[in-house]
Amino acid sequence: HCPTVPSQGGLVLMGAACCKEEPKSDPHIVGYLGWREAALVGKGSSLTDTYKALHDPLVDDVVQTSTNLAERVEGFLSRDDVLGNPGFTPEGVEALKLKGSDWRVFSKWLLDRIRAVNNLGGPRVVLVSWKTLRNFGRFPKFPAESEHILDAERLLEEYARLQDTEGKVEGRVICFSFLTHRWERPSLEDSDAHPDSDDHKKAKALAKFGEFGTCPIFAPHHDFDYYFWVDYCSIDQVNNDQKELGVSKLCAYVAACIQMIMYNSETADYEPRAWTRLERMMGYTYCACPLFKYLDDKYPHQPLVVDDIVKKQPETYAVDEDGGLLLRIRDPNGHDANLTSKDDAKFVRRLSFTVQESMPMNPARSWHNVTELVYDDCLIPLDTKHYGMDVVKQISL
Repeated sequence: HCPTVPSQGGLVLMGAACCKEEPKSDPHIVGYLGWREAALVGKGSSLTDTYKALHDPLVDDVVQTSTNLAERVEGFLSRDDVLGNPGFTPEGVEALKLKGSDWRVFSKWLLDRIRAVNNLGGPRVVLVSWKTLRNFGRFPKFPAESEHILDAERLLEEYARLQDTEGKVEGRVICFSFLTHRWERPSLEDSDAHPDSDDHKKAKALAKFGEFGTCPIFAPHHDFDYYFWVDYCSIDQVNNDQKELGVSKLCAYVAACIQMIMYNSETADYEPRAWTRLERMMGYTYCACPLFKYLDDKYPHQPLVVDDIVKKQPETYAVDEDGGLLLRIRDPNGHDANLTSKDDAKFVRRLSFTVQESMPMNPARSWHNVTELVYDDCLIPLDTKHYGMDVVKQISL
């Protein structure tokens, strides 16, 4: 194990402590993103040249094969310093719940994790802010609209520079979430495919989710500044070589996120898609937070009724003894698993094997000794408490 220094609440801190600085009045920082603009990937950002270099065929990171990158990812996920350094411990969670608790250790852990994932090579971790989804009104496409997309490492560096003595910026704790969802408009032609509905219902739901900043574990004392890893916004949608490298790195991207968010659309069935079956396995294995959050078309305007969801899709959902919603693990390589492109099957096979062979990092598994993912029997607890809390907030607006 790498040496670690114990810190508040059972979490670990590697490296120097972070301290607060007043925001600098950089001339390019204008508009709704504020300090976050320092992390923009696209036009006007210091990161632009970095991303141009990543698409240069003479750069080593680009000419590496997806197989080599996948092997490095698998090695990373089995490293002692990764498995032995969780983002949360039971004791740490209890300490962080308290009013006035110090989140600086957490943001440093997240920065270390993002740097480690970026150092594997291949495409970097990039995200979209809830503020962008609210103001832009839809998902920006990567890389064509990268002026609306943020580099995660640069974002955390700026956050660390500005955070106060409680580890917050603008009163919130930074948090990265991975969206698992079924594309609304799939197509073999990339130019015609789109993940969202014509009225951009998913982008609007995530914008609301971010606006409220709710997490039931840490309420009422802590709200969160949410950023989202969305395939359309975070993997190259034009360059096939870059896309293949991004897919090969998918497990590492999930391990760089704190939580998984699933979107249950009434117009695009989540369950039978091979990729969504794989992504739920990944989230239940690699995400740092035990919560696997649930959203649907009614969020946050109507209360969620668990029994109605289960009655409509009993092969996908179940109810636990306390009335909570459960999501079933299904085989992403099964005969009933759907793929738009048959070429994706080889990626799904390799990635699902990687997940099955991995030691679980997600507390929902590691704290409860769920060592094996058994298809059709294993059930993931879904967080719906945040849903009810946000409905109340929406009604009060």
